[in-house]
Amino acid sequence: MGADGSWKTLAVVATNLLDDDTELGVVISATDVTALRAQESHLRELAFQDHVTALPNRRCLLERLHVELDAPRPLAVGFIDIDHFRGITDSLGHSFGDAVLRATAERLLTLIPRGSFLTHFTGDTFVVVLLDLEPDRAIRFVWELLQAIATPLFVERRELNLTATAGVALRSAATTPESILRDADAALTRGKTHQRRGVEVFTEEMRTQAIDRLAMETELRHAAERGELSLFVQPVVNLAQRRVEGGEALLRWTRRCGEQVPPDVFIPLAEDTGLIISLGDWVLGQALGVLMTGKVQRLSVNLSPRQLLDPGLPARVERLLRLLDISPERLLFEVTENFVVENFGIAGGSLANLRQLGCLVGLDDFGTGYSSLAYLRRLPVDFLKLDRVLVQDIDTDPQAARIAETVVVLAHALGLPTIAEGIERPEQAEGLAAMGCEYGQGWLFGRPQPLGATSDMVAI
Repeated sequence: MGADGSWKTLAVVATNLLDDDTELGVVISATDVTALRAQESHLRELAFQDHVTALPNRRCLLERLHVELDAPRPLAVGFIDIDHFRGITDSLGHSFGDAVLRATAERLLTLIPRGSFLTHFTGDTFVVVLLDLEPDRAIRFVWELLQAIATPLFVERRELNLTATAGVALRSAATTPESILRDADAALTRGKTHQRRGVEVFTEEMRTQAIDRLAMETELRHAAERGELSLFVQPVVNLAQRRVEGGEALLRWTRRCGEQVPPDVFIPLAEDTGLIISLGDWVLGQALGVLMTGKVQRLSVNLSPRQLLDPGLPARVERLLRLLDISPERLLFEVTENFVVENFGIAGGSLANLRQLGCLVGLDDFGTGYSSLAYLRRLPVDFLKLDRVLVQDIDTDPQAARIAETVVVLAHALGLPTIAEGIERPEQAEGLAAMGCEYGQGWLFGRPQPLGATSDMVAI
């Protein structure tokens, strides 16, 4: 004990000199290592504790799972991810985001059963390990945690209404710490894709899908160099004159095995993995090549959200246009309405830069999202593309026809020409032309055709 009454930790070394005729004794030396031991304890705490929430961290989680899986008892792991958490940090800052994580952790801790434990895995993701709960009860309990998160939360005098999504993996005979965490994470990923604000339970089918997805991603990375990608073009027709005046460039992928992968499968994969940037550049280069041949006077290219947020896109477009000596007004870009509205600041700036080059920009799938006059008035766009949902029943449903005509009138009031997609019957084309819709595309005028066949495009 020290002079101040506090306990001390000593490192003691005893040296036996009893056999030494000149000393005949034992020499004891003691070193005060209290500070050293305290520092070691602090470092160990830091290594196993999350500095934001004070919960056990990922490293601690793995060690605990190694211990708990040695005992033959029910065990479930739940990954809990706060939905749209980035919006909080983007708008209110990372310090506020940390405060939200701490408040969420405190709320969840009060609900964790004795023996089970909660950890902060990474970012906005918590992991709960439930012990001695049968599978059905464990899954219900994770639902209860989501309901707790959805209860209004007050942080720094702000009311937050959070939601969360969860993935659950149950113990099996072959479970290891790494495998059960991987499976719960896979279930969470599926949940965020298919049923946000819910609980997804891992199945073997998910593992198969995850393996297939990884294989598809690997192949997609090399698809261009292997010659598996191709550009198709669908004609865009002047509805009044029934003359082809342009086209839309569409990417197609045929795997080495001969399987044609639907765009609604590989495009989201490319978006999720960041491959969409390189694929988009490939499409842009191919599209400009089509324009150089003169087979199409104008060609539109779809921009994905990642491409639209890429600050280097306008410079790359400008460089290619100059290199190939192509007039900018021959190149059109289409972007989805919802994404532009939700990311108005950045997306609007990128679109404005493309328009400054002389390219035309339009809103794709118009009429199924916000369709707000306030947004349209501020968006830097040159045309609107009516979604096929607005077109499909205009020749059989008077109400559908009135809705479509209203959208066309709205566009014209803003000085924007319209393109209707999904036209399959002559009556649809005639109805749209009567409404004043300038352009159309769809199977009636031609299906998407390979690059080499674009010269054969004809209008009906």
